[in-house]
Amino acid sequence: MKIPEFITNRSILLVRLKRPFIEWINKCDPDSPLPDEFIEKSTVYLVEDIPFPEPDRIKKIIKKHYKDIFIDQLNSWYTDKNLGEKWKVVENGDGAQLC
Repeated sequence: MKIPEFITNRSILLVRLKRPFIEWINKCDPDSPLPDEFIEKSTVYLVEDIPFPEPDRIKKIIKKHYKDIFIDQLNSWYTDKNLGEKWKVVENGDGAQLC
């Protein structure tokens, strides 16, 4: 069977907000804080195909895309660049964390 040329295999990354990010959002807008249940929500990102989802391959994909995903997450809440200056992205073996 011939696969049509317009079909592209993709994998997904699910991104869930962690407590420090939610606390940052709540500090930026204290009049309408997010409930704790919001941690259960996810954002889906399409990435290149990972045919064999081994941990090393997944780590490489995350390392390649984490800064763009982080910036996208920040921009999905607030576009005021001054709010993001409070955060510093620190790289570690698994990607990044906020400080």
